[in-house]
This record gives sequence, C-alpha cells and structure tokens, in this order.
Amino acid sequence: MRNPNGFGGVCKLSGRRRKPFYARVTIGWGVVDEETGEILEIVESTDKIEDLPPGAKIKQLYKPIGSFKTRGEALTALVEYKKDPHSLDAATITFKEVYDAWYAWKFNPKRKKQLSKQSKSSYRASYNTVARLHNMRWLDIRPLHMQDVIDECENGLVSLQNLRLLFNQLYEFALMNDIGEKNYAQFLEIDVVDEKEEIHKPFSNKELDILWSKVNEIEGVDTALIMAYSGLRPTEMLILEINKIDLENRIMRGGIKTESGKDRIIPIHKKILPLITKRMKEGNKYLIYFVGKEISYDTYRTKIWDPMIAKLNMSHLPHDGRHTLGTMLDNAGANKTSIKRIMGHSTKKDVTNTYTHKDIEELKKAIDLI
Repeated sequence: MRNPNGFGGVCKLSGRRRKPFYARVTIGWGVVDEETGEILEIVESTDKIEDLPPGAKIKQLYKPIGSFKTRGEALTALVEYKKDPHSLDAATITFKEVYDAWYAWKFNPKRKKQLSKQSKSSYRASYNTVARLHNMRWLDIRPLHMQDVIDECENGLVSLQNLRLLFNQLYEFALMNDIGEKNYAQFLEIDVVDEKEEIHKPFSNKELDILWSKVNEIEGVDTALIMAYSGLRPTEMLILEINKIDLENRIMRGGIKTESGKDRIIPIHKKILPLITKRMKEGNKYLIYFVGKEISYDTYRTKIWDPMIAKLNMSHLPHDGRHTLGTMLDNAGANKTSIKRIMGHSTKKDVTNTYTHKDIEELKKAIDLI
C-alpha cells in the first residue's frame, strides 16, 4: 500500500547489509547546479519555483530517519517520526545523518535568516573533505578521527578553519538534540607552516631554566614544562584525564594522533612529577582546567599560552614542548625505539600497542636520562 503524500518512504539498500531498509522523509525541494551539485535554493514545494537558472535542476531533498533490519521497523520509525519530527536516534545516528539533519535545520526556508550561497558552498566543500567519517556512528567519533582529516588536508588556512567550523557547528547541533555529551571539536588544532621559517623550535636549556624559575609565578608555565618533559601534544595534554595517571609507577596513558600515538604509555619525568601531583590534587576530571572548566585548544592558546609566553619574553608555540623532549632525549643518547614509543611514533612493537613491564621500565629509563 502506498504511503500518503508527505509521509515518507522506505527503500531497500543494495548489497548484504545488517540493516538494509532505509527510512526517509521529504523535507523540501532544492534548485541544484547540475555541474557542481551545489544546492542554490531550498523551497517547501515545487510550486514555489518560478524560473530555473541556466544549468539547474530540481532535486527532492530527504531527511534520513535511519536504517533498520525489517521494513516493518522502518515504517514504525516513520510513524514515530511523524509524532515527533525533531527526534533523532542518538544511539545509531551516523555523521552523515547528523550533517543532513543539521543542514535541513540550518537552511530551512522557514527561517528568517538565510545564509549566503558562498556559506552553503563552503559547508558542502568541508563536508566532502571528511568522506571517511560519513558512515561512522556519531558517538564513535573522537578528536583523533577529526584531527587526522585536518592534518592530512592539503588546503590552505581558510579551508582548514572552515573544516573546524563545520565540526563545531555539527557538535553544537548534536548537543542541542541530546546526541552525545561533549563537543570534541573544541580540541582540534590547526598549524599551518610558514614556508619562510621553521614553525617549531625546541626550548633552549637557558629557556628551560627560566621556565623552572617562574613556574610558581606565572600561570601556565607548569603546562609548558609538562609538555617539554613528556612529549604530549597540546591537545593530548588538555584531554588527559587524571584517572589515566599512575603517580606511584610514574606513568600515564594518553595520546590521540595516530594508531601508534593514541593511548600510549608515557613515562613521567621526576622533575614534573610534583607539577602533575599538584594539578591532580585539585580534584578535577582532567589534568588541565581553566577557571574550573574544561579547556579547548583555542582557549588555552589565547588565555594561557600566549599571555605566558609574552610575560616570559619568548617566542614559542605550544607544540615546541614536544619538540623539546625529542631533542633532549636524542642529546642524552636515549634508545631510539624508546624515543619513538614515548613520542608516539610507529615502531615494530606497536602492532597491538601493548606494553610489558620491561617495556615500561625501558621507557622510564630513557626519560630519566634527561
């Protein structure tokens, strides 16, 4: 039996799938540029389209409801959607489905304020850049996945900023609709190398001495030292939970960048042990907080790092702490494999990223050479 107009529909997807029945509803019609695929205009019905621009066509726009094991489950979902059109299934929704729902909401023709054609094109270009995430379950996505997309993107600064903006917009929309509990996009970093100069440089021994002398005077100096003696990236430090830190055995587990870098064992140098202990005694979930709140990379840069570096009369970026550790370990003659494992670089041992007691002792032995 055919569904009533505007009710929605169910189609069976090709191939062998666990949930082959796909439910969707029509949210409007779009005037689409045939060459680029860009949506030029969204209307509620085709009656409201007077004259098509040259090279444009009308495309029916859908909002995905989800994929289901049986046609009956899909039809039930459509009925439930009609009862509450704003409901989204947080447990199963994918990145693509969040994007589609956000796009339909963002560019709803009923909204008074409409974004420009350029804005729509920018969002669409950013979305196409993250094709690898489209079919991932939204709740499975972590900073690692998004940061890899940003790091591998060869576009310029503006494109990278637009990409991060899209991630933030999607997370804000998801949180607004009770999908997830945290905006992971706030931890994303953008570093664009200026070809005229080397962007990263380690702290000199003299500068490290200054940091130690000012650690109790200037806010944030302890964070610079923690990165310089652990090799943590700024984002890795900012999302490090205290339950991942073992003070007694002088190790912590963290990292997000690559398969060998994420969730790695990092030995704690004896010099920064008191700094970490002091932070942990504050009783927060994360090691680093700002005015009692979890802190994003951008906030860390503007509120802590940049003011601190200015007061010290130095010129460094947050990643320079990581480069400092690599330099110090190399100068101290540390085992090359241990250096790679501490820094989160790939080694033959990292097939499963597991650590034996001997491995951990070797890492502490290496860090203690500094």
